[in-house]
Amino acid sequence: MSARPRPVLGLLPAPMRRPARARVPIAVPEVGTPPPSIPEPTMNASVRNHRSGRRGPRGDNMARIAPATPEVYAPLIGEDVPLVMKIHARATRPERVQTLGTFFGAWMTNTSLTPRLVELVRLRIAFHNQCRSCMAMRYGHATLDGVDEALVCSLEKPEEAPDLTDADRAALDYADRLATDHLSIDDAVYDNLRAHYSEGEIVELGQIAAICVGLGRLDATWDLRDDLPEHFKQQGPASSGTVVTPWGGDAWVQVTMG
Repeated sequence: MSARPRPVLGLLPAPMRRPARARVPIAVPEVGTPPPSIPEPTMNASVRNHRSGRRGPRGDNMARIAPATPEVYAPLIGEDVPLVMKIHARATRPERVQTLGTFFGAWMTNTSLTPRLVELVRLRIAFHNQCRSCMAMRYGHATLDGVDEALVCSLEKPEEAPDLTDADRAALDYADRLATDHLSIDDAVYDNLRAHYSEGEIVELGQIAAICVGLGRLDATWDLRDDLPEHFKQQGPASSGTVVTPWGGDAWVQVTMG
C-alpha cells in the first residue's frame, strides 16, 4: 500500500485573527454571601459509591458509570436488560434509552444482510474495540441463523477459517479496516466487496459496522463487566491493556432483539 501524501506546510492558509471581544462586567457577590443552594438528586447506595469513587461489593468489577435505578429504567425498557442499557438510562433524559433500544434493534435487524454475517461483523469489531460486554453478548436471531461458538472461533483467523466464505472474509476485512485503520479502505477494498455484495448491501454493511465501532468504543470506556461471565469479567478493564477475545469462553449473555 502506497504511503499517504503528507500535507505541504507552506500551502496551508495563515491562521485568521480572532476579533477582540468586548469586556462584559461580571457581578461579583460580596464576601460572605452564601452560594445558591442546589439540591442533590436522590441517590441509592450504588450510585453514591460510584459518585464518590468507592468500589461497591463487587470490587473492581463495577462499571465506571452507575446504572439508573430500576424505577427509572424498568418502565422504559423492562427489568431484564443488559447493564449497558441501564447505564444509558442514566442520561439526563432517561427516555433516550428507549429510543436507542428501538433504533439499535431496527438498525441491526432491518437489513438485507443475513443475521449470521451481521453477528460475525459485530463480534469482530467488538474484539478490536476490546468491548467486554459486546464480546460477551450473543444475539438470538443470529444463533438461529447458524452462529455457534465454533463459528465464532473462526474469527480468530478469518483468512484461514474453512467455515467462512470469501464473501464473509471480504466483509470482515472491511470491518477490520473500519475499526482499526479506516483510511486504508480504498478502491481495491470496495472492488473486493462488489464481487460479493450489491451496492445497497455494501452501504448497509458500512452503516452497521459504523454503529458497532462507535457504540462499542463508548461501552469499552464504561468498563461494563458487572454482569458478565467470568471469562470477560476477570480480565480487568479494556484500559488495562489485557486483550480479551469473544472466542474461548464458556458462558455468554443471550440477547433477544425486538
